[in-house]
Amino acid sequence: MAYKVAQNRIYIGGFSAGAHIVHEVALTNTDTFAAYSASAGALDVFADGNAPATAARRISVDIHSGTEDPLF
Repeated sequence: MAYKVAQNRIYIGGFSAGAHIVHEVALTNTDTFAAYSASAGALDVFADGNAPATAARRISVDIHSGTEDPLF
């Protein structure tokens, strides 16, 4: 069986400290990534508090944070 796969669509994801970094990497490279996922990582920690407003284009994101997370 054959599937149509868009090989030019790149996704990135990270957990905890990796999620902090993923926010910045994805939002400063919106021409490279189709979307990204961040689990247990605050958006403003490594994105200078201006993200996503400073991103070159809108990018889809999947964010997971626990309600007990102090950065939630």
